[in-house]
Amino acid sequence: YAETLTPAAIFDALRQRRCFATSGSQIFIDARADESFMGEEVTAKNRQITLNLHAIGTRDITSAVLVRDGEEIYKIALEGRREVRVEYIDENMAPGTHWYYWRVSQDKTAPALPGNLMAAHGHLAWSSPHWIVAE
Repeated sequence: YAETLTPAAIFDALRQRRCFATSGSQIFIDARADESFMGEEVTAKNRQITLNLHAIGTRDITSAVLVRDGEEIYKIALEGRREVRVEYIDENMAPGTHWYYWRVSQDKTAPALPGNLMAAHGHLAWSSPHWIVAE
């Protein structure tokens, strides 16, 4: 998330890890940890963190998965919505540093287009990780 659309602001946002990746389609992701942008380091003083996801797909979103330290800890199946909001509260985290990211899947079916035009086949998006320090 760049504050302005200038090269300097965009590169600053990339350095701050305030970005997300897709496999082709223009899926939008806004992931927060206790209101902090994705990519940021957050301290969880009570060993509890609230993780929020807002995703908008070009087709229906089919699932959202939250990954902590490389393991899926929460998965929700979704149908019939291009825009979703999900909240997950991770309670009683082990002390130390943990990383979390969201993986979003959308319907793989590509729409029929005229002539030799083709829609992007990508159907996945990933948020940048949050780095959570549990005290």
